[in-house]
Amino acid sequence: MEERFRQLEQEVATAISDSAPPKVAKGWQRLTIWVNGLTGTTKIAAVIMIGLAAFAVLNFLLKTVMAILSLAVMGVIAYILWQVFFASNKENT
Repeated sequence: MEERFRQLEQEVATAISDSAPPKVAKGWQRLTIWVNGLTGTTKIAAVIMIGLAAFAVLNFLLKTVMAILSLAVMGVIAYILWQVFFASNKENT
């Protein structure tokens, strides 16, 4: 089982290094080397903390994109309302 785990880990590292920019691939390799150097309990704790940090960053990015889209929709609605109420008043006078 340990051998299969190492093989899967190598496949993931190869896939990341092939598709990621060099700095990201190097950072991923350093992180996996550091995690592999830990003992059982600390390795589990490190993986959990790294996972939580990754989800926190993903959550932040998704909320930022959602806020930008919401502001864009509000801007379009405000522009349409401006055209309906104020631009039509200028044409009538």
